[in-house]
Amino acid sequence: VFNYKFDLIVSNPPYVCSHEIKNLSDDIRKYEPRLALDGGNDGLDLIKKVIYKAKDILKINGMLAIEIGNEQIKKVSKILTDNNFRTGNFIKDYKNNVRCIIAYKQ
Repeated sequence: VFNYKFDLIVSNPPYVCSHEIKNLSDDIRKYEPRLALDGGNDGLDLIKKVIYKAKDILKINGMLAIEIGNEQIKKVSKILTDNNFRTGNFIKDYKNNVRCIIAYKQ
């Protein structure tokens, strides 16, 4: 347990569904450790852990920047809202997929 709170947390947790790892391109699947990719059955296991921990160690209005996978925006936004965060910006990749969410602890 920390004795102080943070203004900013940045996280790039594993977010690939376990069953989808086999479908990743060779340059990712062969050279990235599975631990760095595997986000559990729905890809959200570690994202949830980051959000749950961040709500305890962020200051009010502290910022959480978290990378997410394709098509996870709605589910992650709901998890954030359910844990007293308000979503701010959504950062997209070159294929126009939301890749990062900026959220603030309320």
